[in-house]
Amino acid sequence: MMKSPLTRRRLGIAMASILTAGLAVSATAAANATGPIPTGAVEDLSFCTQNTLAAVPFPEDYEENHWSEPQVSSPEIELPFSVNYYGTEHNSIFVNPSGTLTFGDPWEGYIWGGSSDYPDAIAAFDTMLEPQRDGSSEITYGVSADGSAFCANWVNVAPHEATDTSPEKLLSFQTIIRDRSALTGGVKGDVDVTFNYDQLPQLGAYWWNGEVPATAQAGLFVKDHGWTVRLPGSDGRNSPESPLLDDGEFALTAGSANALDQQGRYIFALRDGDSVERYDLTGTVRDASGNPLAGAVVSVGNKFATTAADGTYRISAVYGSLSIRVNPPANTDFVQGFAWANVDGADMVQDFVLKEEQLRIPRETTVTQGGRDAAAYGLYWSLPFDVTHSACEGAESVTLEILKGGNAIYTGDLVESSPGQYAVTVPPLYPTTGIADFRITVDCGDGTTQNVEFDLYIDPAGTILDTEGNAIDGATVTLLRSDFPEGDFSAVADGSAIMSPSNRTNPTVTGEDGRFAWDVIPGYYRVEASAPNCTVPGSAETVVSTEVLPVPPEYLDLELVLECAEAPVTPPVEDEPAISVSVSEAEQGGTVTVTGAGFDSEEAVEIWLHSTPALLATPSVTSEGAFVHAVTIPTATEPGLHSIVVKRADGTSVTTSITVTKATVKTPGGSNGGGSNAGGSNTGGSNTTPGGSAGGNSTTSSDGLGTGSGLATTGAAESALAAALAIAVLLGGVALLAVRRVRES
Repeated sequence: MMKSPLTRRRLGIAMASILTAGLAVSATAAANATGPIPTGAVEDLSFCTQNTLAAVPFPEDYEENHWSEPQVSSPEIELPFSVNYYGTEHNSIFVNPSGTLTFGDPWEGYIWGGSSDYPDAIAAFDTMLEPQRDGSSEITYGVSADGSAFCANWVNVAPHEATDTSPEKLLSFQTIIRDRSALTGGVKGDVDVTFNYDQLPQLGAYWWNGEVPATAQAGLFVKDHGWTVRLPGSDGRNSPESPLLDDGEFALTAGSANALDQQGRYIFALRDGDSVERYDLTGTVRDASGNPLAGAVVSVGNKFATTAADGTYRISAVYGSLSIRVNPPANTDFVQGFAWANVDGADMVQDFVLKEEQLRIPRETTVTQGGRDAAAYGLYWSLPFDVTHSACEGAESVTLEILKGGNAIYTGDLVESSPGQYAVTVPPLYPTTGIADFRITVDCGDGTTQNVEFDLYIDPAGTILDTEGNAIDGATVTLLRSDFPEGDFSAVADGSAIMSPSNRTNPTVTGEDGRFAWDVIPGYYRVEASAPNCTVPGSAETVVSTEVLPVPPEYLDLELVLECAEAPVTPPVEDEPAISVSVSEAEQGGTVTVTGAGFDSEEAVEIWLHSTPALLATPSVTSEGAFVHAVTIPTATEPGLHSIVVKRADGTSVTTSITVTKATVKTPGGSNGGGSNAGGSNTGGSNTTPGGSAGGNSTTSSDGLGTGSGLATTGAAESALAAALAIAVLLGGVALLAVRRVRES
């Protein structure tokens, strides 16, 4: 499969660079371990075992004198990249026997609190270890060949004074620091810190004057401040039954943070000197009945967490004004949740209740963008869109308010364009994305009001183009994700909670405008595309791909380009709803026969005329999903191009165009050239009196099917439909316009 991309970005935003660290992620531990290799999160990277930490025997008086350190840290190690650790730049590091990495100074002991005596520390598992004990492996560390990563392994290492050093009782964990300064939006000092845990079965017998039991903690420590990240269960001087162990309440091997691909992996993105003011965001996600929702994904900036079986979540190291999103669990119909929060000075609890179904656009309202029905496709964030609403004539006010997380992002008035019809053009909603609440309030001026509320998704999007800049219809677009920019990338599962409910289809197929859109949680992504009769420009390969896309930030107007031998043809889709009209032009006040097929059996539909919305009819759909109905073009309709729109009960619609011309002025007694309806046949006679009928005009029967002189009123609905279709063809009617049926998940 071809990975050589030809992609373009608008607005001058550079694409992310691909990091080529040559890191192969696997669920194995370092090769120098004794005993069986554990399975889990630890990455099997050869450079992690380049160097060995000296194993110094414990002094005889260690238990009586805590300050006689049992062994020494590594020498100062120069890093090939800078680390901006909460505002302090570091270019060297120490590996310590206590399961930590420190900046500035080594630290062989345990970090007891927030004293200034302790240096900046990255603590994957801060406890006392004894690698010199029989059965234990050594502590190792190293730098990748390309200089993009530093690694330290505490793999198959014995805890201090462990009486059981069998392989299943050894500790195995790892810390990797990866340079991220080259990513889109990255700056010097940006890094990802990853903790990987394979097994943590026990702690040692660490005593201080015979009084203090062994303990463990994990997180990120800042000198003169304290813990900015401290993983749950890090309780300081607790008992040897630490909740961080494999059988503990907060087992590190059973959890994860900011990682979807691997249990036991915790990723912390340190960006641009993050503030040391860091707090925990916790809460519970429930449905409207109060039941907890497991598997929902809560995201804040570049951090996220998946809810547990009881619906709870925890996101560490947050601060300031936050926008919080909740993607409902995979393969459910819940609506995305959203909240604004300000975390300042204390931990915060933010609970969510997810609506079980998206509020649909009501029949009296339409939202269209670029000719497309927003009920079916959602809204694209960088384009304006039109909102129309039918209400009482001469209303005092008709106001539209669009809210995100309870905050108004747009407020405007709809203007009465014709009696009882109101419209407004809304500017682009960029940079807002995700679910938004639309509210229309009508003040009729007589003491009555009307209130309408519905939801729509606002999405960024990309486009699949050919080398001439034309949108490609029928291209297959696939979203791939990894926890690391180095990969491995795999296709996001169809229906996954990684994607917001606005589009959980993967892969997706483009329409006539060539667009695709996904709203996703933080991570590293690639987008691949292919289309019939198309190849990567200058190549025989058939799949074009983007470079690595770190999210955040969001990507707007992404373009993938394919070279196509001929315009791709989208295969016809059977049983899709379609409509046609009997004539392509109709006079004001004229009659047009609308024919429909492919609808659901006996479903409720309405026929509307746009641009200024006007309800024309409510035809009856047969058990075969068809209808034929004659409608009259309102005499007040402005001449020009209009649309016949059939609205469906699920909020989608089917559209075709018609041109309305100015009505012809007729003189009483003049001939119109039409035939009279005499005895069931058109005689070709003249219409000589006002009110005379013109041959061939249809009337409407009680079952909603048009009947003219050529159709018996007692005929079957199928015969009426067949005859109407034949008439449409003979009269040069507009071809059936099939549209993709889009339903909300």
